[in-house]
Amino acid sequence: MKQFCLILAGVLMVLACSHEKKVIEKKKSPETIIGMEKDTLSIDLDDTSLPHYPTLTAFSLNTNDYLIGYNDQTHALDVFDFINGVVRDIRLYREGKQAVAGEINGLYATSLDSIWILADKIVYLLDTTGIIHEKHELTVDEGEYIINTSNYSNASIQLYVNTHSQSMYYVTVKMGDETIFYINEADLRQRKHRKIVLPYTAAEQGVGHLYGWMQYPNVTYHFPLVIYNFSFNSNVYTIDLHSGIVKTYGADSRYTRNTASETHSVTMEDWYRHLIENVHFYEVNYDPYRKRYYRLHVNGIDFTAGMAIDKQLFKKQLFLTVFDQDLNVIDEFPLSNDTYNLNGGWGVFEKGFFIIKDHPNAEFPDDDKMKYDVFRFG
Repeated sequence: MKQFCLILAGVLMVLACSHEKKVIEKKKSPETIIGMEKDTLSIDLDDTSLPHYPTLTAFSLNTNDYLIGYNDQTHALDVFDFINGVVRDIRLYREGKQAVAGEINGLYATSLDSIWILADKIVYLLDTTGIIHEKHELTVDEGEYIINTSNYSNASIQLYVNTHSQSMYYVTVKMGDETIFYINEADLRQRKHRKIVLPYTAAEQGVGHLYGWMQYPNVTYHFPLVIYNFSFNSNVYTIDLHSGIVKTYGADSRYTRNTASETHSVTMEDWYRHLIENVHFYEVNYDPYRKRYYRLHVNGIDFTAGMAIDKQLFKKQLFLTVFDQDLNVIDEFPLSNDTYNLNGGWGVFEKGFFIIKDHPNAEFPDDDKMKYDVFRFG
């Protein structure tokens, strides 16, 4: 009987392993990092600006760094000029000819006179004074909806505009027995529209159904590449918008689990438990100045019934993975606890990869400043 139980246990283990959703093993880069530099910088806030922005766009121009964030409390764009230490706002109207109505869920800018806003299905091109120069309604096919968003619990999906071709790229989803995601290309000049399916592997089967709040892919761009990954595992994918070629990359962590567990419940309590107990992988950010990529993720921790979800969320730790230009993993770094806001607030400047410091348990909080760390890797 004992021997039979051992055999049965072995069979069950093999079956369990055969059904496990495998992640791709990372390929090590020939590059090495011999040191990490970190600069801690800050800028004074004004009376209405915020210490961090879930919906933002960041860029560098003529050696200056800019961050534009949507302020949902004032319905304005807060513009941070870091070199000159200046913050000002671009007020948005809710009514009238110059109105930007609806929920703001995407920003993209390459200069202060070329700021794109996505609000529901409408995109607006504004200048630095807030004047609307263009307004376009995006095509959304029947049964689909736009999912460009920046939400820790769900996904980070960036808006992108190819300024040379005047084409805008956004993501839609079609829910069903199998969830289908599309990259949509809107030619704003010729009023043409095309879309490409974002394929995924067996490791992502059940997306949209089995992973609680982690419903969608994270999506960023290094044109003509679309870089995407899913919050619930460590895999990374690219699709070439010109050729349609899809490539897969391993980006497993040596510090945390690399897959989230499934949940077959649809209750709010179970989804919050799932969020706290599991890893969450953020989007992959391209650094054009150093030809590298960066990805943040957080670990899973024990769920505490009765404790506020946000307090549990901020007990998680951030980890930063650095990739070479071929998306091979160079190295991975655990980051300081009680330092950074986990709800977004990072990107690439010419100086390096920045993360806003706005953790609610920070040792020395300063409500009058936006603080941020800039990382560079030698």
